[in-house]
Amino acid sequence: MKKKTAYESVTFRRKSACGWVYLICMHKDNNLVRIEIEMGKSGTCANSVMSGITSLINEILFLRNKHKGNVKTEYIIEGLKGIECHKKSCCVDIISKLLDEWREKYEDSKES
Repeated sequence: MKKKTAYESVTFRRKSACGWVYLICMHKDNNLVRIEIEMGKSGTCANSVMSGITSLINEILFLRNKHKGNVKTEYIIEGLKGIECHKKSCCVDIISKLLDEWREKYEDSKES
């Protein structure tokens, strides 16, 4: 039987034009391993977009951690930063800000 790994997790949230955006970051030894993105009261369109973004980020994290790659979390953040939509506060840009909060609190602390 394969042993399951336990991760620490922390949840960040921020209000968007479509409702609350929740980012759950799972990490081990201050290394981001997996994320989950949830939308508060938004419809199926926003939830499906967030599901796609979650899958892409988790694939990048999996490959980075499996192959000891040098894809830094800040590269993922930069890829999402500044993306706009027709509403005032774009959910994708908010995800970049929430990931940056995690990075500043956890990933940067391991370099100290």
